[in-house]
Amino acid sequence: SIGAGGGSIAWINEAGALNVGPQSAGSDPGPACYGKGGTEPTVTDANLVLGRLDPNNFLGGEIAINPELARKAINEKIAQPLNLTLEEAASGIISVVNTKMAYAIRATTIQRGLDPKEFVLLAFGGAGPMHACALAKELGIPKVLIPMAPGAFSALGMLLTDIRQDYVRTVVTLLDSSRADQLEAIFQEMAQEAVRTLREQLDNCEVRILRSADMRYVGQEYTVSVPVPAERITQEALPRLRESFNRLHEQIYGHHSDTEPVEIINLRLTAFGEVPKVKFAQIPKGTATPPREAFKGTLKARFDGVVDCPVYQREALLAGNIIEGPAVIQEKGATTVLLPGCTLVVSDYGYFMIEVKSDG
Repeated sequence: SIGAGGGSIAWINEAGALNVGPQSAGSDPGPACYGKGGTEPTVTDANLVLGRLDPNNFLGGEIAINPELARKAINEKIAQPLNLTLEEAASGIISVVNTKMAYAIRATTIQRGLDPKEFVLLAFGGAGPMHACALAKELGIPKVLIPMAPGAFSALGMLLTDIRQDYVRTVVTLLDSSRADQLEAIFQEMAQEAVRTLREQLDNCEVRILRSADMRYVGQEYTVSVPVPAERITQEALPRLRESFNRLHEQIYGHHSDTEPVEIINLRLTAFGEVPKVKFAQIPKGTATPPREAFKGTLKARFDGVVDCPVYQREALLAGNIIEGPAVIQEKGATTVLLPGCTLVVSDYGYFMIEVKSDG
């Protein structure tokens, strides 16, 4: 969590630099454009000034938002102090918040030896789909996936996710002198406890188990989590743990040693009690061209310049519809901003799969 939601407040620090968050206007009083007494400029205000939100159809029309209040807050608190135009200030707010989110993604990928270009960016939350294309372009991520009802995605996940129990036992032993039967006994003890606990919560549920070991070269401060196969550990299998550790150490830190002694610090077990899965319905099929009733007009939106940006209603789109950016797709709990050069395809289940054209 990086404090970069739609209510994040834009402010100028003592050095005269623009910042966004972690302070938030929340939902009450909320962004200045809500007209509920908030006077601080927020990410939502900036998106409204840039024409990426429809003031007449925000949250399905349930909340009236006022562009003039957004302009006033950004102009007084950001644009004038920094000697910027209103549009430059709003664009700066979006650039800063996108950069913060990009740093957070880099921390979970590049800094762990992973290449973002090999992944799909899943965008959810009320504001996530507004920024996803820009983040993907900055990081070189080729595809963005936006699920149905992204604003309720986390809540839905809480209802549908498997129940999880985590266990850890500290052992501190050299790998070369470890006894496989003793390690296996510890894993079995944790597994029995996990199954008992989960089946008290979910009667007769199926239990799925993942095992791992925290390992390090002797003398290191940090450890690497190494997956341990589900089958019973044998003495002959221990060298394969060493091979897995070396490979992961190389991936994360860029080096490994075939001669340095390795020790196991902790054994870990994660158990999942599987809840019944929900089958999602397919949506009606259409052609590549979105139906006429999905088109809701245009917005004067600013990207590289000001364009007449088409606006679509998500609930009216059909499977197989294709939308070329720039475009804005509205739904009750979120807004998707499709940047120029990006192409959106509606899946059979109503998900958006977006192909992102990289700047690089």
